[in-house]
Amino acid sequence: MTNPTCVPIENTLFSDDKPSTPTRGYVGVIGSRQLPACYKEKVKQIVEQLLKEGYDIASGGATGADNYALEALLELSAAPRGIIFSPWQEIDQFPIAVRENVKRFIAQGGQVARGDTPRYAARQTVVTALLARNRRLIAHVVGLVAFPYGEARGTFFTVQNAKDIPVRIFQSVWGWGKK
Repeated sequence: MTNPTCVPIENTLFSDDKPSTPTRGYVGVIGSRQLPACYKEKVKQIVEQLLKEGYDIASGGATGADNYALEALLELSAAPRGIIFSPWQEIDQFPIAVRENVKRFIAQGGQVARGDTPRYAARQTVVTALLARNRRLIAHVVGLVAFPYGEARGTFFTVQNAKDIPVRIFQSVWGWGKK
């Protein structure tokens, strides 16, 4: 696969005429595990904008878009305004690329809503737990921002199941479902 081209993404999210209030609710910031690093700054801008508008941030603790949202919370010293919905029981079950950020996030006051997936669970158990994690996230947010890239099956599942909340999808130049 060739290097992706990053395209500009507009910054309209959930703005309305209501004044910003502390904690208007959580907005889920999710997306593909393969989201290219060139989108990291855009994810940070979205997180920063949502925080300024009075929203808190929820994510799933995966690599890619979820980790970029987590890094943004850490860089903005806003960990207490974030929550990770995890399918895992323990921190060391998170992907290796995310684990240190999760530890820092917790140390700085971030919350983790842990799941009940045991260590060394069978693949089907893990897949079921990941989808359940996505449903839990949807149930606790007032909006969803999604960064799909490539197949992004988990992102697609989450967006499809977010029926009663506003959803903003930011597509890369490669589009959804293409590599």
